Amino acid sequence: SIIFKGEQYGLHTRVFVTQKGNPTYEGKEIALGFAEYEAFPFDMKIHVVASEQAGYFQVVFKALEQMDPEKFEGHEYHLSMGMVQLVGRKMSSRTGDVLTVDELLDKVKEAAGEQFKEEKEVADRDKVLEQIVIGAVKYAILKGGVRQDAKFDIETSVSLDGNSGPYIQYTYARTQSVVGKAQSTGLKPQLSQDYTVLEDEKKLMQKIAQFPEIVESAAENYAPNTICEYLFELAQLFNNFYQKYRILNANSDPEKEFRLALTQGVGVILRQGLYLLGIQAPEKM
Repeated sequence: SIIFKGEQYGLHTRVFVTQKGNPTYEGKEIALGFAEYEAFPFDMKIHVVASEQAGYFQVVFKALEQMDPEKFEGHEYHLSMGMVQLVGRKMSSRTGDVLTVDELLDKVKEAAGEQFKEEKEVADRDKVLEQIVIGAVKYAILKGGVRQDAKFDIETSVSLDGNSGPYIQYTYARTQSVVGKAQSTGLKPQLSQDYTVLEDEKKLMQKIAQFPEIVESAAENYAPNTICEYLFELAQLFNNFYQKYRILNANSDPEKEFRLALTQGVGVILRQGLYLLGIQAPEKM
């Protein structure tokens, strides 16, 4: 058998190939590491796997570094991910009570379908519904922090009244509705020197300006939940602004043009933020 003696590195010893010549998970991971690098010469490979596998990856990474330090030393990282629990259902692989990803998506799709069943104007409704479902699941898992255990609640995941993927998507669709109506009237977004910015508008501008800093922080700390929190706060600010102020029916052209520019800016940031989370932004919902 082929054994990696990890004690000399402060780790534990693991078998990579058995006496019969069969590779273990560790042995297969070594082959996979080289295959991945050949397919895409990465700067950093992030393994998002449950925290129980921390010791396993420490040994595998050290073995890869010994075989080819230029490719692997300092370029492999294990991001310990918490477990996902479904609210209202206890799962056990031992008893066979498990929920597959496809089953979960079907359940979320059913709940989302009830939420959006009255929307008649959306073309290709099935495609949009699919985007909402995938967004709901991804956002619900990411918003609490990758390293923490996540409790997944189907009804909450598709809610339009709280911190959910569809809430962010719906806010984006709202900005696009405003922009679309403005285009049909010939109104263009711009800032006039004759317009004095209101305090609520300043808050939105300041929030938009934070986006690059938020993205940088999320990347450095492997924390997509930072982006989730930011997008939710931005969506709340905009929706409160939308309810409080007139945009296209404002009193003056400078007022209309500035608020349109602000709305357009919010839409751009929401779309980019969702993209970074792997979530699509429907134009209509």
